[in-house]
Amino acid sequence: MPIFLLGKMSTDSDFIGLLRNIYRVVRRHGVKVVEEKLRQMESFGIDDYETKVIDRIIEECCRAFRVERSELVDGKKRGIYASARKVAFVVMKETLSLSETQISFFFKRHNKVVYRAIQEWEMMDPTHPSDREMLGKKQVVSAVVTKFIEECRKK
Repeated sequence: MPIFLLGKMSTDSDFIGLLRNIYRVVRRHGVKVVEEKLRQMESFGIDDYETKVIDRIIEECCRAFRVERSELVDGKKRGIYASARKVAFVVMKETLSLSETQISFFFKRHNKVVYRAIQEWEMMDPTHPSDREMLGKKQVVSAVVTKFIEECRKK
């Protein structure tokens, strides 16, 4: 469950569900790692609004490329997963103006990996068939995310 839902606890079941998720994360990664990641988030200056948008970007990239969220964010797989990550990097950079370091935090990658992926994206050829497909998927993801951002601003 995303962090931004903390302020919207409406029922006890929501709170219990959140606690279960926190327990699973702590059991899987350990208290020190969770604490370190929370401090990193705070030091990167990532707020609730950005977290909502990032979650939506990741969700839309998973949908566009038909991949699992866990493989997109945590996985080391290549091919379609790397393409989906690259699109997510670029959309985050364009829509939220996040730095490579901030983006790398969410994908558990080094900031040089994100920087290189964005550089490769900028050198893509719209006439090449595989590049054209990637650019098309990026446009779809960007359109949905832009609409989501507009809806968030209206609230």
